[in-house]
Amino acid sequence: MTPKAWKIVRGARTAVQLLSLAVVSVAVAAGYSCLLTRMQIVPAMLACSVVWLLAWIVITVLVGRVYCSTVCPLGTFQDIMARLGIRRRGYFYTVAMTPLRWLMVIAAVAAAVMGLWEVVALLDPYSEWADIINRLGIPAYERVAEALGRRPVLRAVTVSLASGAFTAVIAGVIVYVAATRGRRICNTVCPVGTLLGAVARLSVYHVDIDTDRCTGCNRCVERCKGTCINPWEHTVDLSRCVVCLDCLDVCPNQAITFRRGRHRLQMPLMMPAAGYRFSRRMPSPRALLTVRLVVGR
Repeated sequence: MTPKAWKIVRGARTAVQLLSLAVVSVAVAAGYSCLLTRMQIVPAMLACSVVWLLAWIVITVLVGRVYCSTVCPLGTFQDIMARLGIRRRGYFYTVAMTPLRWLMVIAAVAAAVMGLWEVVALLDPYSEWADIINRLGIPAYERVAEALGRRPVLRAVTVSLASGAFTAVIAGVIVYVAATRGRRICNTVCPVGTLLGAVARLSVYHVDIDTDRCTGCNRCVERCKGTCINPWEHTVDLSRCVVCLDCLDVCPNQAITFRRGRHRLQMPLMMPAAGYRFSRRMPSPRALLTVRLVVGR
């Protein structure tokens, strides 16, 4: 597909993402359950909804962490904040914080076993967004309605000063991290992201880099909110890729694509071995190949 076609696909994904956020937010504020609230992963786990859990496993195996870039309300909120924040300067690759990610998963499971649902709600992206709507959004709406002399149409919610202040602090942290680091929370703290990422490593279709075409311009790296594109190894950490597709329409040589399998170099000896990590001070295979072509050896 051409960059123009990928831009259209990305626009469609963004439209679905924003629509999902709006529907989920209204449903939470009105106290109703709908399809988009029932398909959220942690509520599906708690309700033992085998259908939705199997559906998300199959979808993730096929195309990766689409849940994070389409129907996760907190993920959409972070994308909006990221759009307003660091985008002017761009992102950079970071090493995965794997021990911390699995520590958060263990903490969430332990909290659920011990009945500490407040901790589970704090770590679950859907529940955290519901808290933001109930403790900040609805009270703010009521104040605005009263100021305009209108009768609130949403259900009344009683929020203590302590709980409101705590939720405001959490929301402030989310806004700051998203505006400066993109999807860092999704790829470090969120247990749902970690579990989906473990499955996404095996995804059939995924973002891949054609090293033969890559010129090292790093435009894809600067657009990656997941900071998962390694410019030295020319690889993508699929466990952290949220399939936002932002990187696919910026490459001038169409070196980064969404495809099945992995590109193979025309010179196989230049392909990084599985599990091998290049040092930041070590030239990449592309740089070595360029030197070889220039020198003629």
